[in-house]
Amino acid sequence: MKWVSAKFVPKLLAIETCTAVARILLQCAVRDAHFMKAVITIDESWVYGCDPETKAEACQVWSKVKVMLTVFFDCEGVVHHEYAPDGQAVNKEYYVKVLHGLRDAMRHRQPASWK
Repeated sequence: MKWVSAKFVPKLLAIETCTAVARILLQCAVRDAHFMKAVITIDESWVYGCDPETKAEACQVWSKVKVMLTVFFDCEGVVHHEYAPDGQAVNKEYYVKVLHGLRDAMRHRQPASWK
């Protein structure tokens, strides 16, 4: 893999921006059949920790422990995931650490691309 590019996109985009980005991505996909295999997306969600003694407890009781789960996907499935440590501020330093973890996961998953 020669070039790695990451762009942070604001959560709320103007419709014109969304349309322009969609057109650019469509053009890239038309030019290169393997383009979509290089796309990695991210999702973040708050999840509840759970340590039930029985299956019935798992369905009835929500834990008070809540952590943020960050998951990266490609066209084949989950590439990398991380749980934010308890009390961790979700800031630039945290995301740098997460992206380093993603890089290491990609090196392990596709070693030929990183030579």
